[in-house]
Amino acid sequence: MEIARLAPGDMILAIETSTTEASLALVGRRGGDVLWQASFESDRLHNAKIFDPVAEALDISRGKLGRIVVGLGPGSYSGIRVGIAVATGLGLALDVPVAGLASIAVLSDEAEFVVTGDARRSSYYLARILNRHLEQEPEMMGKSQWLDELALLRKKGLNIYTTEKPLAAEDGCGIELRRPEARELA
Repeated sequence: MEIARLAPGDMILAIETSTTEASLALVGRRGGDVLWQASFESDRLHNAKIFDPVAEALDISRGKLGRIVVGLGPGSYSGIRVGIAVATGLGLALDVPVAGLASIAVLSDEAEFVVTGDARRSSYYLARILNRHLEQEPEMMGKSQWLDELALLRKKGLNIYTTEKPLAAEDGCGIELRRPEARELA
């Protein structure tokens, strides 16, 4: 799809900053073609690194944005705040609607899968995803219950993903590391 031929409102700007590997994408509203994408890595400085790719996206889109979508995590609290602030500010400045989506819902295109994460303070969460939507709020639990639930989920044949490297390295848990991508949010 050629960007010059797009009409005003034909693009979605997607912003995903819930992990250390953040990404932005411009996607066509009709057909979902990825027109542009950029990524950067940052532990806690998303606010310092996001503005160059945002400026590039705005230069490319030139008044053709019809919507902005931002990842809502779960994940890095400061990263999510930066993404939401940028999306909200751009939405207000450009008079474009902004929508937020669960970042973990786009980790796979499978019909059903599970996402887990460290909820801190010796607790973990499990979230069941159905057709790219959270089935219900993530369930919080202690480590013993978490390990039992992971075993049950594996027996049911469900794939289990995380955005956190330490959990993917957990011996015998069968957890695969994945990162949410802005293009998938769109």
